[in-house]
Amino acid sequence: MNVTSRKSRMQTFGVYASIFAIYTAAYVFSILLTTVANGAGRLKAQLTFYGFAVIVKIPLILIFSKLGMSWIAVMLAVAIPMMLLCVAQHFSNKMFEKELTK
Repeated sequence: MNVTSRKSRMQTFGVYASIFAIYTAAYVFSILLTTVANGAGRLKAQLTFYGFAVIVKIPLILIFSKLGMSWIAVMLAVAIPMMLLCVAQHFSNKMFEKELTK
């Protein structure tokens, strides 16, 4: 993909841009979901998945690096556990919402 301006041309890689977009989306959704959970005092999903993320990130980075990925390996290794946190936090928030409506 070429991004052209009047004075220079910048080469971007579609796969890198896609991984960075996935990371950014996961980051934004995790902030939204954890803000709601923090306001409600529901931190169990965060504590569980942040602990999981700490254990998983370094091996993922090493695996992705051996597959030939460069700095994008770090972005992908951070995005994967963050997406799992988003799923878990969403279900935790839904359970809390059901408890409130009882």
